[in-house]
Amino acid sequence: MLRRSLVSVLALESVALAADYYPITGVFSAQSQGAPARRNINELQAEAGPQWDLYIQALAAMQNMNARDPLSYFQIGGIHGYPPYPWNGTAQGSTSQNPGYCAHGVPMFLTWHRPYVLLFEQSLVNQARAIAVRYPASTRARYMQAAETLRAPYWDWASDPTVPNSTALRTVPINTPTGYYSLNNPLVGYTYPREALTGTFGQFRPPIPPPDRVGRCPFGSYPQSANQGLRQQSLRDQVYRAFTDSMSLGNFSMAIENVHGLVHVFAACQGQAMANLGYAGFDPLFMLHHSNVDRLYALWQASNPSLSRLTGNYEVPSSRYTTLRGSIEGPDTPLRPFYLARNQSHTHNTVVSTYNLGYTYTGLEQTSANRLRKRNKSEGDLVTSDLVLLDLQSSVNQARPAAVHQYEAPAGYGPPQTSSQSSYGTNPSHYSSSEEMKHRAIGIVNKLYSSPSHKKKRTVYKASVHFRVEEIPDRPAVIDLFLCDVHVGDIAVLDDPYQGLHTATLPLNDAIDACNQRGITPGNYGDDMRVTIKTASGKDVPLSQITSMTMDIEDLTETPPTSNDDFPAITNRHLRPGHLKQYIKKLKQQIGGYGGGQQQGSGYGGHAVGRGAYSGPSAWHGARNEE
Repeated sequence: MLRRSLVSVLALESVALAADYYPITGVFSAQSQGAPARRNINELQAEAGPQWDLYIQALAAMQNMNARDPLSYFQIGGIHGYPPYPWNGTAQGSTSQNPGYCAHGVPMFLTWHRPYVLLFEQSLVNQARAIAVRYPASTRARYMQAAETLRAPYWDWASDPTVPNSTALRTVPINTPTGYYSLNNPLVGYTYPREALTGTFGQFRPPIPPPDRVGRCPFGSYPQSANQGLRQQSLRDQVYRAFTDSMSLGNFSMAIENVHGLVHVFAACQGQAMANLGYAGFDPLFMLHHSNVDRLYALWQASNPSLSRLTGNYEVPSSRYTTLRGSIEGPDTPLRPFYLARNQSHTHNTVVSTYNLGYTYTGLEQTSANRLRKRNKSEGDLVTSDLVLLDLQSSVNQARPAAVHQYEAPAGYGPPQTSSQSSYGTNPSHYSSSEEMKHRAIGIVNKLYSSPSHKKKRTVYKASVHFRVEEIPDRPAVIDLFLCDVHVGDIAVLDDPYQGLHTATLPLNDAIDACNQRGITPGNYGDDMRVTIKTASGKDVPLSQITSMTMDIEDLTETPPTSNDDFPAITNRHLRPGHLKQYIKKLKQQIGGYGGGQQQGSGYGGHAVGRGAYSGPSAWHGARNEE
């Protein structure tokens, strides 16, 4: 077993150096029964077992790798933005000022980030395997098994809107191959390689001090300031509304991106690395954050098996490193720079199933069944919860031509080629039916993200603000929304996408409850909405400068489900235009450079990309703003 693990490590390194395209296939092991689950980072830390020991050491090892190694922390982090340096043999394909490959502000957001986190996971497990074989014989087998089941942990910021405690500890006590030690904690930050700072890889000038490393909240206020900002956002409610109100995966993707952006900025406090998408990938919070975003994606797929795939095409509103503005993207568009094999780029269709990529999430593990229920024809898509379909496995096999053996994933990476090799095959007796997993996933979402207000029939109100991001040139910036002087919530506009129409939807019910005490009736909600716009540097942007900004007010009826494993029924939707005005009262609270409302300090926001339950810009023609 020791020899096999060493061979796997060496094989992976040789493939990364010799192959034209490094294959991103996921991690597999015959030792594991079913796809291992990505775990909550807080639970992993509390357990303080072999997986935690290996995770900390493996992350530190990645950060210490040569910056030229494509599997290093630096190279993987740079895929998301700076430096503008080709990765995996995929050169620049546009003249965009956007240095990153990443997809933002488009329905492909969730899809693109799935193989990105998977790449990080492959490198992490590679390091963990190499570390595990160095433990003494008395504990080696235990640590080798832990390495095989280690996956990239997630941070569930929606159910617990505070940063993980483990990201604030300067040192962490762990059991290493040579004994128990308190090691410098790689989750605290990351120091940029000297080669990057001197321009070896192209433009690399982190905009926020300190210039040589990832910064978080100023004046040593992390995690307190970050937690204050996160708690003031309606993250939980917005995530739940994304599940209950979205009508397609594209809608859900953009709604989740909007919430995810709030976390990017609030977790960074005063516009630090996490708030700047060109450098966000270097903050250790990033992969914890995006593993959770991918988890929400998996929960959507499991709870909505008939809506688990992207359908149709769309026009790209803003150029990326390899993608021109105006390009048409769809389910078969290559997810650059991620490859499944030499001549096979990853697409939406190759990353639909987490199980076929070697992982799942806590609560979504496959259960053994003696027989497989017949699947409803309306649930005919391959989803995380139902991996019986063979079409993705077939595409994986076809993507590995027999004549190109040198480009296949090394031992331990990539799904088995036959069902007899391990539990990752396609034997139906090992899988839950999609209907069973659907209700299990809905139960998880209800337990974690619903609130008592969802247990009674009620009218739900939402405000959707629409604008063109290029009209706010100084970004990141935060838009605060107010209703009758009550702070509703925040919208943040980051530096990607660079241009295009975007929408953010915020819940109004809590603000309305306060407004009702002031005698404001529902018919007037759309006439008493006001905004402030403030950049991270503290500059106020007048509403009159954002001529494209409009707003819609939606109301709908929410009827609670009859069981905990169903979502509320959404009916009687009504949409009407609202009128935005400049908020002119003096703000009573501020956090960092951003403004806050009378009721709450906002401080931070996220990408303005959540499109709620509507499918495209044509739905967003509200009234013009006024002062």
